[in-house]
Amino acid sequence: FKKIITYCGKSFGKGSLNKFFIAKFKKSNFMKVISKLFLTGITAATVFFASFDKEDDDNNGGDNTTPNSTDISFLTQASYANHNEIALSQLALTKAGSDSVRTFAQMLITDHTAAQTALDSLGPASGQNLPDSLDSAHAVIRTQLDSLSGSSFDSAFIHQQVTDHQMAINLFENVINNGNAAAIKSYANTYLPKLQSHKQMADSLVSHFQ
Repeated sequence: FKKIITYCGKSFGKGSLNKFFIAKFKKSNFMKVISKLFLTGITAATVFFASFDKEDDDNNGGDNTTPNSTDISFLTQASYANHNEIALSQLALTKAGSDSVRTFAQMLITDHTAAQTALDSLGPASGQNLPDSLDSAHAVIRTQLDSLSGSSFDSAFIHQQVTDHQMAINLFENVINNGNAAAIKSYANTYLPKLQSHKQMADSLVSHFQ
C-alpha cells in the first residue's frame, strides 16, 4: 500500500493524488467500508475497556477498607458540617431570644463535637487531613447571624438548621449507599440517626419562627 501511495504521489502530485483517491473511494464504496471498520473498532475498544472497568470495580468490591472517591469527599464535607453546626450554635447561646433555641443549640454543640471527635480518627487512617473550622459559606452566614438578635436571630438560625441538616442527611445517606470503606460507612450509619433527630427538632421549632 505504501508503494502505491508513493507511486501515485509521484505520478499525480499532491492535489491530483487527493482527487484520485476521492474518486476511487466513491467508486469502490471504500469510505463506507472504512466507516464500518471504524465503528466496529470503536465498539470493540469500548467493550475491551469496559471489561477492565468492571474488573476494577469487582476488585474494589472485595476490598472494604480502601476509601473510594465518595468516602474521601464525605470525610471533608462531614467535617465541615460538624464545625459549621458547632460554630453557629455557639453563637446561638449568646444571641438567641428563646430558651428552646438555646437548648437546641447546646444539644447541637454536644452531639456534633462528639461526632467530630469520632470523625477525626478516620481522617488519618484514610490519609486525609480534615478541616478544623467552618467552611467559607458558613463563615458568611455566621457574620450575618451575628448582626441579629432575639426572635430575628432565632428565626434565621432555625431555618438554617433545617437546611443544613437536610444536606447532612443527604451526605450521610450517599456514603452509606455508595461508599466503600467499612469504617466510614459505619460512622455514617452511627450518626445518621442523630442528624435525623436534629432535623425533626428543627422542623418542630421552625413553625414558631415563620
